[in-house]
Amino acid sequence: MPLKLLVGFLLIALMMPAVADSLSAYQRGMAIGELGRAVRQVKSAAQSCFLSGPGNVRTIDMEADRRGNAIIQLGGARDSLEPPDITALLDGSTVVREHMLDPRITIVVDGGKPITLHFAQERLLLECVADGSDVFVRARVMPR
Repeated sequence: MPLKLLVGFLLIALMMPAVADSLSAYQRGMAIGELGRAVRQVKSAAQSCFLSGPGNVRTIDMEADRRGNAIIQLGGARDSLEPPDITALLDGSTVVREHMLDPRITIVVDGGKPITLHFAQERLLLECVADGSDVFVRARVMPR
């Protein structure tokens, strides 16, 4: 009987790392899926705002399960040569990237540096602005 018990505990001990790794991979996959939904929500709001024309405003309350170190970056300088995109990072690596190329929508941020959203009680304000013949979306973060 003690030998069977010892073998049982040994098998359990050998299985624990595999079970822990699969649980970690599952949690990461869930976080990536949630970040993807948040990025698509921002992209959809920016497209809707842009296509509705100057003066239109959209707001998004950023809510997501904060597993790991998850952030979303968007926007930049008005005259940037970089392709416009919205990027989600999880623990420092890019996991989701949506390009804003059809139609090409430039998301402009005051100061020219990308906005970083951390999902901590943040509200994203998107406003379609016309400046001469140039139309773009201005992004700002506001507290809720």
